[in-house]
Amino acid sequence: MQGDSAREKTISDRTVTVRNLARSEPEKMTLYIAYPESGMDKRDPGQRETYKAELAKPENKSLKDLPLSQKEMPENLVGASYIITGADDDSQLLYFGLRAVQALHAGEKTIDWTFWLGELNDAKIQPHYQEVKTYLENGTTMDLDLP
Repeated sequence: MQGDSAREKTISDRTVTVRNLARSEPEKMTLYIAYPESGMDKRDPGQRETYKAELAKPENKSLKDLPLSQKEMPENLVGASYIITGADDDSQLLYFGLRAVQALHAGEKTIDWTFWLGELNDAKIQPHYQEVKTYLENGTTMDLDLP
C-alpha cells in the first residue's frame, strides 16, 4: 500500500468520515461497529487500543461497540451497511450497503465488491438487508431497533 496515494487517501477520508459520524447526535445517528467473536483478535494491539480510545471519548456519542456472539462473519456480509433517513418525516428509508475489504487490506484477500443502494423496501435491496439484519440481531441481546 505504501506509495499508493489513491489508496492512502481513501483510508484517510474514511477515517475522517467515520469520526465525524461518531460525533453526531444519537437521536439522529447510531453508528454500530459490529464484529464477530474473533473480530478483535484480527487487529493488532495498536489498532485495538485506538478503537478502545475512540469508544471512550465522550464526544463519540453515536459510536456503539457491538461485539457479536457468532464465531465468524460470513464473507458475503463483510463490509458496511447504512440506513439513511431523509430530512422530512415522509421520506422513504434508503439503504446503502457494500461488500468489500478495506483499502488497507486490499492486497491480502480478494473479494468482489458489491453495492446496494435504493429504498429499503425495494425487492432488490431486501434480501441482503434482511440477511445483515438477521445476522446482527441473532448475535446480540441488545435491541438494535432496526426497521
